[in-house]
Amino acid sequence: MAPAVLAGALLLFGGWHWARLEQPHMGGRGLLLLALLAALPTVAALLSHGRGTIALTGAVATIAAIGEITHTWPWQTQHGIYPARVTELIVNGLRDWFATHTPIDAGRFPGANHDLRLVFFAAAGAIVWLTVRRGAAIPAIGAAFGMFALPSTVVPMHADGFRAAVFLMLALLTLVATSERGGRPIAGDVQVVGLSVAVVVAGLVVGTAPGVTKSAFLSWQSWNPLAQDGPLVNVNFMWSQTYGTLHWPKKRTKVLEITSRREMYWKAATLDTFLIDHWDFAPRGQIVGASNGGSLSEPPAALPSQARFAPHLDTVNVKVLGLADDHLVGAGQPVKWSLPGGVQSLLSADGTVTTLSDVPRNATYSLSVYDPSPNVRQLTSVGKRFPQAIRDDTVIGNVTIPAWPRHLQKGVRPLSRPFMVASDRAWRASGADSADNEYEAAVALEHYYRQPPFRYSLNPRLTGKLPPLADFMLNTHHGYCQQFSGAMALVLRLHGIPARVAAGFLPGKLQGSDTYIVNDRDAHTWVEVYFPRYGWIPFEPTPGAHLPSDTSSSNPKFASLTTGGGHNLPPQFRSFYLGKILGSKDNPALVAKRRGESQAFGPHGRTGSIAIPGSNGGHGRFFTWLLTSIVVVLAAVLALKALAVRWRYLRRGPRAKAAAAYHDLATFVADQGMELRADDTFEELAERVHSTFGVDASSFGRSANRARYAPLALAEPEARLLRRQLRTIKHDVRRRLTTRERAGGALRLRAVLSQATLGS
Repeated sequence: MAPAVLAGALLLFGGWHWARLEQPHMGGRGLLLLALLAALPTVAALLSHGRGTIALTGAVATIAAIGEITHTWPWQTQHGIYPARVTELIVNGLRDWFATHTPIDAGRFPGANHDLRLVFFAAAGAIVWLTVRRGAAIPAIGAAFGMFALPSTVVPMHADGFRAAVFLMLALLTLVATSERGGRPIAGDVQVVGLSVAVVVAGLVVGTAPGVTKSAFLSWQSWNPLAQDGPLVNVNFMWSQTYGTLHWPKKRTKVLEITSRREMYWKAATLDTFLIDHWDFAPRGQIVGASNGGSLSEPPAALPSQARFAPHLDTVNVKVLGLADDHLVGAGQPVKWSLPGGVQSLLSADGTVTTLSDVPRNATYSLSVYDPSPNVRQLTSVGKRFPQAIRDDTVIGNVTIPAWPRHLQKGVRPLSRPFMVASDRAWRASGADSADNEYEAAVALEHYYRQPPFRYSLNPRLTGKLPPLADFMLNTHHGYCQQFSGAMALVLRLHGIPARVAAGFLPGKLQGSDTYIVNDRDAHTWVEVYFPRYGWIPFEPTPGAHLPSDTSSSNPKFASLTTGGGHNLPPQFRSFYLGKILGSKDNPALVAKRRGESQAFGPHGRTGSIAIPGSNGGHGRFFTWLLTSIVVVLAAVLALKALAVRWRYLRRGPRAKAAAAYHDLATFVADQGMELRADDTFEELAERVHSTFGVDASSFGRSANRARYAPLALAEPEARLLRRQLRTIKHDVRRRLTTRERAGGALRLRAVLSQATLGS
């Protein structure tokens, strides 16, 4: 009963972890049914039925499990041959697995759900059979370790040390229970404890290593033999403003191929609702058009005046390479969409398009884009006549913010105090409080967040004392595009300037004259500010990223505006820029201009000292930790073997030394494949070593026999010879083995748990 109880405990523990590979988690009732079905062959074997009955029981249990998981049964002949259908389901599941990240959305990827449950069924059957029927603890613990280690590696969890300790305890108890059941006494409690620690140490290393317990770092997609075109990837983790530590996938994936005569930021969605402490997507209820294929056009009333009368629109063509998402990617202000065929699409009031399912690979679509390109003079003189719809949407915390430069009524606080304090501090420190127009305020804040003390980092170093975005603004000053864009848009909106966060991609890598290849690491968020007549204009507060717009301070050309290169530059803006934005003599941009240089920037062909998205960011890579765990386990196994064999030499007297030498030689040759017999005498063991390996061990047999049984006066000198004789025998045996055989023998553990001594 003890092995059965422990097998159940291993399944309960492993099943809890395995269920976390999906979101929502797998149901416990379904996993329990699969575990019971997996145990049926073992039950049949325990009832002493023949092999035929056991095989039949296993086949019935497997068919029942497949039917429970996939609703596929052998008698459903209208759908094809049963084995072929099951194989197709498994292959489809593998494709799903290679096309997603954990935790897997079971609704979107049912094939992956099927395969995960089938793996659990197979592992459950192996654990029960090996533990209860065979008493083979090591392989059973290995199967259970897989169910524990994989979820611990690819899904963020808590209490890593506690969970590893629980597995260690279960492994130890399983080793003890199976050894007692098999009638094989264990050679020392120290060996059992050491072996258990060696088995679980990989879980401790892999499960608790920083930067490992995140799905992005286990890039199993790079192993995919089923999708030669590469995996589909989702970048929602980049667009959803959670402000936590960011882990980019190790493998870059090409997601889009975009043809455009102009370099632009490629926009997929907008986050224009601030909910308590973060920016979020607008509700899907604001739909202004729908179509299945065909085209969709933005209502003229929703377009800024310059877009309605624009003499020329840019055409952008998009091809989906590896993006798993339900947004169509555009740019600027889309005016008309030519939709991918067969895809139900919805046009939102903000000009973005979503689909009812992920856009398939190789789908193509195009859009006509109004890309506003006003100069600085035009933006500083555009006025404050915002459309009523824009005024109504300038909302924070259910409070409509009066249009700038008016201020909130005294005592009105749309957000908690940390956000209000952080907003006012940024407004004053940036110089935006001295701005005469909306554009000056936006540029001041954009420049403010691109300078020290703010630094780009994938690890925001949150203190945990404040909401993450407020913590970034007030304390840590370390973050990536989510923090920078969220902070700038929030400060602008709290001061009555219509602003929102845009989500999409950086321009990507130019191929040829007009084609851009965009990969998943180009996923990005930035800020859009509304200007009368021109609509939404992009700004880039994230250090190291650069808008291809002359009106953004992130553009390297922007520095030339104050050195005479800016035509149409209003004198008042030049004065504001020099006095308020570049007023500090230590400002990096001003120092660069004094030297006749432009600022140095990070990604996309420019140099800089900031952290680049997708770089290491201080976190170890998964395969580095995997290699480390393997090395640790191998070292632990070798150390365990040395301890398990040699601890007997600590006992004094020739009798004990003879027994220790016997155990040393017997376990060594057993690890090299020779059968271990507990009833061999010294001479018999020496003879079998000679017959198996061709090594003469007769002198060892004689010396060991005398050390064990001769009078002490004769036994003691013989006992001193044993260690030297053993070294000679081991050396001669190793010379007759191949490198592979020696490595296998060094890692074999069966002999360590065997009773090989003569007596106690």
